[in-house]
Amino acid sequence: MAKLSFLFEPFSIFFFVARSLCCPPYQKEALRHFKFLLLGNSSFPYSSSSPVLFVVLLYQKEALRHFKFLLLGNSSSISNMELYGNDNFTSDCCQWGLVGCTSQKVTHLHLSGLIPSLDLKKVVTSDVLAPLFHLQTLISLDISKNDIHGEILRVGFANISSLEYLDMDGNSFNGSLPPHLFSLWHLATINLDYNLIHGSIPTQIGILSNLVAMSLYSNKISGAIPPSLFHLKSTLSLLNPGGNKLVLRNVRISPRSMLHRLSLRSCNLAGQIPIWISNQIKLFFLDLGLSPDTIGQANEMRILMLSGPTTFPLGIKVLVLSQNEFSHVLPQNLSNFNQLYYLDLRGNNIGGEIPDSLGGLKNLKSVNLSQNKFFGRIPLSFGDLESLESLDLSHNNLFGEIPYTLANLFELSYLDLSKNKLEGCIPGGP
Repeated sequence: MAKLSFLFEPFSIFFFVARSLCCPPYQKEALRHFKFLLLGNSSFPYSSSSPVLFVVLLYQKEALRHFKFLLLGNSSSISNMELYGNDNFTSDCCQWGLVGCTSQKVTHLHLSGLIPSLDLKKVVTSDVLAPLFHLQTLISLDISKNDIHGEILRVGFANISSLEYLDMDGNSFNGSLPPHLFSLWHLATINLDYNLIHGSIPTQIGILSNLVAMSLYSNKISGAIPPSLFHLKSTLSLLNPGGNKLVLRNVRISPRSMLHRLSLRSCNLAGQIPIWISNQIKLFFLDLGLSPDTIGQANEMRILMLSGPTTFPLGIKVLVLSQNEFSHVLPQNLSNFNQLYYLDLRGNNIGGEIPDSLGGLKNLKSVNLSQNKFFGRIPLSFGDLESLESLDLSHNNLFGEIPYTLANLFELSYLDLSKNKLEGCIPGGP
C-alpha cells in the first residue's frame, strides 16, 4: 500500500514575513545555541537566495546555533548545505535561509531534512529541541525528517504556546505523547507520522479547538481513540490516527466536522462501519481496514481503501481492500464503477466466482485478485479490458481453460495465473 504521508502535504504552510529592525536579545542567543548544538563550529556559506530578513536579538540566534550543533555536531563534510547563511556573531539570524521573523521576533522555522546523509553524524537525541523552546514567539515549527531519537520533551512545548503548525514527521521519536503538546490552544496542524511513538492518545486532545489537520500515521500508539477527538469543532478536515494499534470503541460517536481525509486503518472496528461515515459527503480519501455494509452518500470520494465488500460510491478510481481476512463475495455493483482503474483485493478469503461484470470496466489498468478463494472460470469478458496492464489471479481455485480472449489485452505487461487448476496455454498477443 502506498504511504499515507502524501495526505498531509496540502497542509504545508507558506508564509510571508515582515522585515523587522530588532528583536529581544534572548531570541538571538537561543538561535545561536541551537546552531551550536546542531553543528558546533561548522560554518556554512551564505546563500544570496535565502530570504533576507533583518535583526533578531541575541537569545534567538543562540538558540538556533545551539540546536544546529546538537543536530549535526562538528561535521565539516556538509558545508554545501545552506542552513542559516552567514550566521556569525554579528549577523542577523533573520537573514538565515530557514528562519522567518515577524514584528521583530522569530516566528517560523523550516528545519526539515537538515541531515544530507545519516553516516555523517552521530545519533541525535530529542534534547536538541531544548534551545528552540526559548523561542516563545514561534508560530510554525518544521523539524521533520531529521532522524531525531528519544522521547518528545514533555515540558518544553508549553513554552511555545503560540504555535499553530508542528511537523515532526519522519524522525525516531519514541515514548508517549506528552499531554503538554495538547495544551497548545492555537495549534491547527500537527504531523507526527512515521515515528516510534507508543502509549495512548491523551484525552486532552479535545482541547485543540482550532485543529484542522492531525496525522499520527505509522507509530505504535495503542488503546482507545478518545471520544474528545470527535468533539473538535467543524474546522477539522484531516484525521489520520491510522497505522497504529488503536481501537474505536464507540462507533456511534460522530465528528462535528466534514472531513476530507480519514484513516482509521488498524483501528479494530470489529466489523462495524461507523454510521456517520455515510454522512461525510466531502470525503475523498478513506482508509478503514474493515468490512462496511454501505458508505451511503459520500459521492465525492475518489480514493477508497477499505477491507471488505460493500456498496461503494460510484466516483471511486482506486479501490484497495488487500491483506485482510474477510470472506464475502465481490459486491455486485462493481460494474457501475466506470472510473475505476486500480483494483487490489489480494490476500483475503474472498470466495465465489469472478463476476463477468468486471470486464465492463474499460478504464481498469491493474487488477489483483490473488491469494483468495475464487473458484470457477476466468471470465471471457476480461478480454474486453483494453487498458489493462497488470493482471494477477494467482493462488486461487480457478479451473478450466485459460480464455483465448486474453490475447486481446494489447497493453498487458504482467500476468500471473499460477497456483490454480487452469488448463491450456496462455494465448499469445499481437
